[in-house]
Formats: sequence, C-alpha cells, structure tokens
Amino acid sequence: MKNRSFLVGGALLLSALFLTSCEQIASSLDNPVPSYLALDKDSIGLSFGKTYQIKLSTINDKVAPTYQSMDERVVKVDPNGLVTAVGPGETGIVIRQAGDETNTYKSSQVDLKVTVPAPLTIHANAKGTINVYFNSFKPDAPVYYYINSYENKVAMTKNTEIEVNKGDNVYFTSANEALAPENEGGWANYGLQIQPQMYAYVYGNLMSLITPDGNYIDNKTITKPFAFYRLFEWTSNLYTDGQHAIELPATTLTKGCYNGLFMGTSIYELPKLPATKLEPYCYQYMFANNWNLNQAPELPAKTLAEGCYGYMFNQCSNLYEAPVLPATKLEPYCYERMFAYCYNLRYVTCLATTMDDGNTATSDWLSQAGQYVSPKYFNKAASATWNLIGFWNTSGWDIPSVWTIQDAK
Repeated sequence: MKNRSFLVGGALLLSALFLTSCEQIASSLDNPVPSYLALDKDSIGLSFGKTYQIKLSTINDKVAPTYQSMDERVVKVDPNGLVTAVGPGETGIVIRQAGDETNTYKSSQVDLKVTVPAPLTIHANAKGTINVYFNSFKPDAPVYYYINSYENKVAMTKNTEIEVNKGDNVYFTSANEALAPENEGGWANYGLQIQPQMYAYVYGNLMSLITPDGNYIDNKTITKPFAFYRLFEWTSNLYTDGQHAIELPATTLTKGCYNGLFMGTSIYELPKLPATKLEPYCYQYMFANNWNLNQAPELPAKTLAEGCYGYMFNQCSNLYEAPVLPATKLEPYCYERMFAYCYNLRYVTCLATTMDDGNTATSDWLSQAGQYVSPKYFNKAASATWNLIGFWNTSGWDIPSVWTIQDAK
C-alpha cells in the first residue's frame, strides 16, 4: 500500500508540474531558461548601399533585442535591425537580448556575418583628380561616386573632376545597362570613361555600373551592347595592387561589351572571364597595349563569335603565357591579331579542328616573324592532310615560320 500511495502521490506531483506554466516553474526554481534567439540565416552578402532586415525568432517577448555593428565602416544597423551596407568589407552584427526582470529568461546572443563585396573602386595612391568623361553618353540614370563611404554620394550626368587625397577609395555605381551608345552603323561611340590623373589601383565588381536594381553581386548578365566600351582606355597609371581583384562575373555577354576596356592600362592581375559562349567582338582590344602584363587569364569559352578575341592581347610585349584555347570550331576573325607583337610568348595550345569558311580566324594572330618561340601545339587528329600548307600556313598570316607544330597532348 505504501508503494501504491507513493506512485499515486508522484503522479499527482508530475501532473501538477505539467499544469504549471514554464514561467512559474522557472521563477519558483530560480532557474531562468535561455531566450533561444535564432536567425533565419547566419550570413548574408549585400551590394554596396543595399539594406537587409534581420529576421529574428525568440521566446522572450519581455525584452527587446539590441543590434550592434562590429564595423560601422562596412555596415550600419538601426534599433529595429535594418542593416545598410556603407563600405566594402566583412564584419559581424551582434544581436543581444537581456534577461527579464522576473528572471524567467537568461540573456542570449547571436551573430550575423555580413560581407559587402566592393563595387568598382579606384584607390588613390596620391592626391589628385579622377576625370570622368561622358563623351556622347547620355545616361538614363545618373552615375554615382562615393568617397570612402556610401553616405558620401554624388550624382554625375556630365564631365566631372573628382578631387581625391592619397589613400581615398572612390566607389562607382549606376542603374544604366550600358555605358556607351550604339551608333547607326551598329558600332559604338565613345561613352563613359574613368581616368585617374595620378597613380591609382582599380578593383571591385564592375557590374556595379550596369545594374538597374543595384544588386550587383547577383548580376551575371550584360543586357546591352558595348556595356563597358573603352572605359579605362589609355589610362597608363592605372594598376592592380595584388590584394584586391577586378571582378567581371558576367556569364551572358553582348556585342563588344568589353571592347578596349583595359587597353593601354598597366594592370597586371586580370579578372576571371567565366563566359563559355561569346558574342561578336566582346573581348576585342580588351587588354591590348599593356606592357605590364605577363600572364593571360583562363579563356574557357568553347562557343566563339566573329572577332571575339580580336586584338585582345595585341602588343602585350611581356606576355609569356597564353591560356589554352579550347574551342574546336573557329569563327571569322575570332583570333585576329590576338597575340600579335607578343615578343615573349613561348607557346599557344589551340584545339581547333574546324576553321571558318574564309580562313580568316587566325589572320596575323601570331604575326612578327622575329619571334623566337617554340614549341607550338595544335590538334591535328581531325585531318590526315593537316600540315604546314593549307589549313594552317607559315606565311605569317596564320603561323610565323619560326613556330613548330606538334600534336596537342
């Protein structure tokens, strides 16, 4: 009977406990529970100037949470958890919730990691000016620049001289889809050009200049021709710094979109070019006349277009390494003068098996008979009659006579 009474008494006690609120139990036992703060995601990426509302879950409805940015040069956060990206970088936001007065809940904390990739950025290595020319470009929306912070925002619709001090970072954005106008002949007139007048570095995501909604970190599509036409042309005091990358993440290109973009600059670390399907003249003159350049980026495209690589590295006299050219079918003038006057180039791996109908694809692409280059690799498996006469020739039009031809490995 005693055992039965104990069991009955224990059951009654457990029943009483379950019928008692969590708050009463916590208070009576003086054992507060955690607030169980939770975020819907623990890390985010934000484009420059964009906002994000923190979404927070908690069982503590008695005390409002607080938000603190660990680096207000990167992001700011208001009392309601609205985050604004004000500068490139990576930082955290600490969300805290204090315990309540009745000691029902303990204090809690969670952290949100925020990354703000840099928009197009010019870093000034000396005091001077950055000249911005609009030429014949009449923008649909202003081009903005910011010195050191998104909060220093200035709109441009005409030629502008930006005064900078040594160490300043100047950021650029716009809602236009292209920076140069297409003329009646189907080519481009000069459009926006950014030309520092002092020694400067360039880096960041250039899609910040052609993204209407401002969310450039997700923009992989160029929508209009000649989007970046001659943007930095002949700015010889423009360099890369070895620490920050230039980003051209577009996988969908347009006619002439990068034509002459970095021609005549001194950058030596080139952006990745991920597009696998090219458009006419999309890379034409892109890095030409850069005497500082010694290594080309990977060129993964297997679907080419007329003139797509024409003059791309023309007169890059210190270029010593070329990427593999994986396309098997060539298009008219697709490699025209691509590596012309690249005196230090030692070899090219080209996997082409089909030339364009007019045999123009490789016109003068390796011209300069004075080059001392060897070996030269080609895939000859597609044709038993492939030799130095015919498909490729050594007249200086396709392959200079000082090059040798071997099977691709």
